[in-house]
Amino acid sequence: MRTILGIDQSYTSSGYCLIADTGAVLAFGQLKSDKTLDTYTRALNVALSICQLIELHTPSQVNIEGLAFGIRGDATRDLAGLLFTIINVIKLQHPSINVEIFAPTSIKKLATGSGKADKSAMINALPDDFRKSVLDKGFKKTTGLADIADSYWIANMALKQSV
Repeated sequence: MRTILGIDQSYTSSGYCLIADTGAVLAFGQLKSDKTLDTYTRALNVALSICQLIELHTPSQVNIEGLAFGIRGDATRDLAGLLFTIINVIKLQHPSINVEIFAPTSIKKLATGSGKADKSAMINALPDDFRKSVLDKGFKKTTGLADIADSYWIANMALKQSV
């Protein structure tokens, strides 16, 4: 069985979702980082936390959301640094893992049919049973639900490619 780990990375709250090639959700959750640490340490900690997920779940592939080029300011550089750090650490610690990067617009289009969907649309596009499971674990839109929803669709990009 092939499994895919979808990551919606962030310095604050990274969502993750592990799916089987059948589309079944095997695990999901949220990784938080310590806001009191500097950006470099936080990026490394996020990457190391993702590697712990890889060690725990042994996915066949890791899917990550690429950069949104519509963002302006320092956030673009910081997020590019986070993405680079995550990929480098995964490749160093798990060289056999395939890492795929997907554009935010293509992820949104898969989920909703529109590349410009907002967080609510991404959440509403989730299968009802999965959305209920996430809500039952106490995640709300402002406390991880949106991150997990994005990670679900990021993981599912691999299934779309294999069709």
